[in-house]
Amino acid sequence: MRKSHRKRRQFGTISSTWALGILAFILIPLMPSTAFAQNSCNSRLLYVTDGPSGGMWFPGDEITVTAVLGALEIEGGSYLDIPDFGFAMDCQETPGLVYNNCFANGHDIRFLGDITPGPGCVNAAGAPISFPEPQSSFIDFIPLNGPLRIQENQNCVISWKFEVDTLNAPGDSTERIWQVVSFPLDRQDDPAMCNNGLTTAQDRAGFIDIDTCSISVEKQICSPDTSDCTQEQNWYNADTQAAALLLSPDGLAAYRAIITNNGSVPYLGDITVDDDTLNIDTTISGLDAGESVTIGGAAAQATWSDACSSTTDIMNSLTVGAQCRAGNVPKFASATDVAWGDCERFRIRMPKLVLDKTASPMQYNSVGQQISYSYELTNDGNVSLYPPYSVA
Repeated sequence: MRKSHRKRRQFGTISSTWALGILAFILIPLMPSTAFAQNSCNSRLLYVTDGPSGGMWFPGDEITVTAVLGALEIEGGSYLDIPDFGFAMDCQETPGLVYNNCFANGHDIRFLGDITPGPGCVNAAGAPISFPEPQSSFIDFIPLNGPLRIQENQNCVISWKFEVDTLNAPGDSTERIWQVVSFPLDRQDDPAMCNNGLTTAQDRAGFIDIDTCSISVEKQICSPDTSDCTQEQNWYNADTQAAALLLSPDGLAAYRAIITNNGSVPYLGDITVDDDTLNIDTTISGLDAGESVTIGGAAAQATWSDACSSTTDIMNSLTVGAQCRAGNVPKFASATDVAWGDCERFRIRMPKLVLDKTASPMQYNSVGQQISYSYELTNDGNVSLYPPYSVA
């Protein structure tokens, strides 16, 4: 499957208003099928694909296909009979792509129904043609109640809906999905025929480009008293309780978050960042596809002494969000990650005294010189110590 970052996302995609105008006033043939001298059996086939506005489409979008089957330049006769009509989706990209050569390429595509034939879609008796729904995600359908008859200079307009649920290889590149509209399905055994005895067939191949809108965040934790939090190797994911990082004796921790645009389109505007526990509610600049940014770090510290007094572990989460598309159906992405801290060193009382003895002067120069000593006691544990103190 060819991947790209093309800005133009749809071949032949136009708004629904323009599509209806074009479909109503098609006056030129797209491709002559069969012609012999003055007798000809030329037909037209056109389809357009329409979906949410905003310049790009994503998995989950509702997409509408509208096809026009029309008769044109039928000499020596006055109508065209089409035995069957098909639409194939998710075709492997093949030169000269036609309906019969279409094989599914592995994307998860869901047919949404709503097959709507126009008033010109009738059989030889003038009764409306109905279309069955496909039985699989590989979309195709065939008229049920007899050939479709199109009078000269008339047409049959049909529309239906589908969505691409998931891509076979989602990532930071655009996935191109080929589709084919065709009549008839079997040109040799069941051709479309004008009543002058000439046969005709049409295939139209095109594509839609499906992007991904995605964001990820990896929240990490560092213990400032035991590690240098300016060094990469001292940061930990700690995204489960079992992987919780030991906090300092006073419950101190430093945090950072790595935010990545792992979709295929740049974000519109800023990224929102929210961490209720750390009282973070802010925005940062958006990212292009594949880019990352790190926020927080060694100076972004929090003290969990109160929390550690009543629990064995503490956990806090950070949520990020971004917008990929505006338009009538906006598209957003969000992600959340957590970091766990272990309160064990805070909860287990560990008395610790540090004694610093200092002499003045530091150097003995003569006999009888007096030397003074001072002592500094520091409580370096996590419990309070009370006098009297003694030094021996």
